[in-house]
Amino acid sequence: MTPPKIHLGKVPPCREPSVKSGKAPEEKFFTFSLRYWQEIKDFGIGDAESRWFASLLARLHDLCKEKVSRIIEDGSYQGALRYHVVDWDSRSTPISRDNLNWLPAAIRENEAEFPIVQFHVSKAVGRVHGFWDADWCFQIVLLDPMHNLQPSKHVGYAVRSTSLARCQYTALCTALDKARSKSCRDKGCELAQAVRTIAPEAVSGQHIVIAAITPDVANELQKLRAERNISISEVVEHGITFFEAPQNDSTSGPSSEPNGQDS
Repeated sequence: MTPPKIHLGKVPPCREPSVKSGKAPEEKFFTFSLRYWQEIKDFGIGDAESRWFASLLARLHDLCKEKVSRIIEDGSYQGALRYHVVDWDSRSTPISRDNLNWLPAAIRENEAEFPIVQFHVSKAVGRVHGFWDADWCFQIVLLDPMHNLQPSKHVGYAVRSTSLARCQYTALCTALDKARSKSCRDKGCELAQAVRTIAPEAVSGQHIVIAAITPDVANELQKLRAERNISISEVVEHGITFFEAPQNDSTSGPSSEPNGQDS
């Protein structure tokens, strides 16, 4: 059977949120985006328990059944949600709007058009902070399980520490940082020198692919790499090349190994 051909299309260019005009459409339901979400000090989710994430999903689930107009116009509903604009002048607020430096300047420096607002996950179980874009989609900026952006009287207005969650990629970066900090007895060690000099510029133009695979495929991949001494990038590159190449018959396959050696 001939493998399906991968059809590569063009990715549409990113469109920055533009300024809202007029009121939210009457029939517009709540939608949200994580495009601008980021973890920073005091706003990490590494220590959050599974029930907190369940509460967050439940809150988003409930909001998705509500009209945007109710969320921004119904005072009683806003009170129930603890929905309000963030007061950056509060003495207990640990960061300023300028600290949201991953937001485009056109958003970060335009508080009048893009105020940061919050709603709660559930009573005393943290907050979600973000802004409305021109399509009345709620752009989440910070997840705040400890209610740190505007600490409450309940915790003595104290900012409670959090830790950043680590995906496999960030865990790898952390491990690399630790390796770079270690010394080698051999001052001329080329491997130690290569590890210490690795910098983002050294991998510019490269791409990161994060994929979930089943355990049996993971085992086969591990054996393949051990037997043929090839990298993950070589496996992916060879796979794409194989699917794009014309197939003469159902039994045809690659003519060479991923590392360029004949089979």
